Amino acid sequence: MLRFYNIIASKIRFCKRELFDIYFAVTHRKIKFELGLQAGRKRVLLIRLDNIGDFVLWLDAFEKFLEMYPSSEYEVTVLGNEAWKDLAISTGASCKWFFLNTSRFLLDMPYRLKTLAEIRNRNFHIAIQTRYSRRYALEDAIIRTCGAKERIGFGSHSGSLKKVEHLRSRRWYTRLVQTSQENIHELERNAEFVRNVTGTNARPSFPKLQVREDALVTVRGLLGSTEALDYYVIFIGSADAGKKWPISKYMQVVTRMSSQFVWAGIICSGPEEGAAAEALKSFSKSILHNFVGRTDLVTLAAIISQAKFVLTNDTMAVHMAAAVGVPSVCILGGGHFGRFIPYPRLDEPGYFRPTPVFVKMPCYGCNWHCVYPRMKDEPYKCISDISVESVLHAITKVVSSCLKKQGSAACRE
Repeated sequence: MLRFYNIIASKIRFCKRELFDIYFAVTHRKIKFELGLQAGRKRVLLIRLDNIGDFVLWLDAFEKFLEMYPSSEYEVTVLGNEAWKDLAISTGASCKWFFLNTSRFLLDMPYRLKTLAEIRNRNFHIAIQTRYSRRYALEDAIIRTCGAKERIGFGSHSGSLKKVEHLRSRRWYTRLVQTSQENIHELERNAEFVRNVTGTNARPSFPKLQVREDALVTVRGLLGSTEALDYYVIFIGSADAGKKWPISKYMQVVTRMSSQFVWAGIICSGPEEGAAAEALKSFSKSILHNFVGRTDLVTLAAIISQAKFVLTNDTMAVHMAAAVGVPSVCILGGGHFGRFIPYPRLDEPGYFRPTPVFVKMPCYGCNWHCVYPRMKDEPYKCISDISVESVLHAITKVVSSCLKKQGSAACRE
């Protein structure tokens, strides 16, 4: 019965959004806007509304778009997800930012109308929807009502749209860019999209995050030291509970590492992992700092940038590590295998491809629609089956191949 009511509620929300969007499109169609822009610059809207890790991966393509639309000729605005606002602003990019709360945009109709009106009133000439897994009620709705003369987006999608949504929404774009139908990495797909939109010879490269000095000062304050310390980072959380490697296995890894390495450890994640972090810290015989729930995104990037390596679930931390040039070991499932991790081979000195640890299964590529029964908060089978030994082997490999080149003492005698 509860499922029935949830389905009805979802249908009602869909109808309300459609009616509001149609009302907005009709009532604003005949409004004429003054296009006398400052210094004759054209206004460009880049739409990017997915999650934190996706934004970090997009930084490479974002840089290429800014090169294509220089500030001397264009005024670029990025419409972004409020979840990564602080991290975006910290990049110092030469553009304007406009952030929205995606959940509220989908559920709160007055907020939705106000946001759509503000976007429309900014008089954009060009609007580019840069997300492969675009959503009908989110990015497509904004393209539909933004008023830009040129509206560009992905022609293909990852199954995020129903067939009828795809057929309807394609009419709202003036140009749909087709990209490879193969399962290629997001960095490669973003570069392909940039090539097709800009006509340049864009090639994928590592995303790059510049860490602010004030964030490094904050990290030293958290550690209670004015000097640099040697440590590794463990990121135990994930927005998807199924991607969380069991905390009992993290305990075994930390115990084994305490007898092998001389470094301290820092546990990071969102505040919801507080109890698990305390359990891990209490279990460990080595020095572990619990920073769970104590850092914002900018500080987290700074913490990771000074680490010897990062051990993480498949979440934003692995992409942050890649973006600040720190080796990482990622506990990887098969839902999106190949799309976000493993990374393609990129020859850039000073940057490290994340080292994935996984157990290949016939059901890989399931888009996280797991065929194995599990409780709501339990990990997917492809995650829980990853052994402690395989993770320790990957860590040892990362330390020996990357960190010893830096000339730092890593192993206990």
